[in-house]
Amino acid sequence: MPSAEDESRGQPHDSLFRLVFDNAVNAASELRSLLAPAVLDRMDLDGLERVPGSFVDDDLRQRHADVLFRVPLDGREAYLYVLVEHQSAPDRLMALRMAAYQVRIWERHVKAHPGSGLLPLIVPVVVHSGRRRWNAATDLGELIDRSSASDGSADGLVPSWRYLLDDLAMVDDQALRQRPLTDQARLAFVAFRLPASEDAVARLAGWREDVRRALDEPGGRGFLHAWFTYVWATTDHPLESIVGFAETVGQQAMEVAMSTADVLEARGEARGKVGAVLSVLAARGIEVPDDVREQIASATDLDLLDTWLRRAVTAASAGEVVAH
Repeated sequence: MPSAEDESRGQPHDSLFRLVFDNAVNAASELRSLLAPAVLDRMDLDGLERVPGSFVDDDLRQRHADVLFRVPLDGREAYLYVLVEHQSAPDRLMALRMAAYQVRIWERHVKAHPGSGLLPLIVPVVVHSGRRRWNAATDLGELIDRSSASDGSADGLVPSWRYLLDDLAMVDDQALRQRPLTDQARLAFVAFRLPASEDAVARLAGWREDVRRALDEPGGRGFLHAWFTYVWATTDHPLESIVGFAETVGQQAMEVAMSTADVLEARGEARGKVGAVLSVLAARGIEVPDDVREQIASATDLDLLDTWLRRAVTAASAGEVVAH
């Protein structure tokens, strides 16, 4: 079973990305950073509306997170689809995956609008949060094998289907500051670009004012909690270092950091006791059904977990451990 720390650090990219970019204002600020003015002038970004659901394959959700928005374009319905790629190495088949995800969006749209004869425009965006420069194809046509028609005779048959790329590995602090982003979106990108090394928190010193402003944006305290959690989960810094940085930001930030530290420490303690309960059952050769394993794994009440641990030593079945 993964350790308590592994569990706590499991999906930090997904959590922070969704918290920030589920928000239409933050998503619109990213769109303003990427699209040409001529296209932006045709969009009503004030009408950006979050569409629930994910289109990512189940086996790729450890690496990809996505959000979909509906946006008016020239008075007609269009979509903005944003996917964050957070593995260290670029996905060489991303162009194919993005094409497949867009087809799923269109299929759902057709199902909801059976009388429509036209498909809405989708603006596909991939945000690469890895530290290595993106070197994968950004157009589906680049993945097509043309070796059997090297004379160009098949060129008219090769599709051109591209996505917009925001490669954070190529964006330095100065360029990031110049973008028309909300403070929360900007700080999310700052966190995505942090090295795992011991100087990560030191690099945050230049972003103190941004943190103060992000606290004043709607949902600021919740954002900062997720942001601190992300920094801890993806760098080599103990919670004390993050609390120390928060203290230099101000009283509100320090309160959030202290609260975050309490939550993470309690979560880690609970995960440790979950592991102990399951380890005792495994050592005794007692089979744990999936529903009971899920019940144990999702428990956070430390007193209850202590009770289950005592029962695990003598119980004849896993069901007896969690019985009321």
